[in-house]
Amino acid sequence: MNNICKPKEELINAISNLPFVKRLHELEKIIDNNPELKNKILEMKSIQKNLINAKHYDLVNQAALDEKRLKAIKEDIMNTPLLEEYLDLLDEAYEMLQNISRIIEGELNNGIK
Repeated sequence: MNNICKPKEELINAISNLPFVKRLHELEKIIDNNPELKNKILEMKSIQKNLINAKHYDLVNQAALDEKRLKAIKEDIMNTPLLEEYLDLLDEAYEMLQNISRIIEGELNNGIK
């Protein structure tokens, strides 16, 4: 098990030290300390969750309404440079984690063959 822990810690440290991840943490602190910004992000997350549920349960009218609400809140957020940067960095982090996951999965699958 120790053979796994060291590379895992190295990966976590490498990711944590990336400049965009450090900036993401800085922005999270700023947002958490600003109720207006925090509420915009929470509202967007709530709408996204509702939209996913509406689509899952095939609630077409509700999904359309949630999509309109999501578009409006995103436009509002994009008028706030700090939140726009935050969301862009979140997208970048998500993409990076997806790539890491695919690489690890590929390596595991290759090891099984």
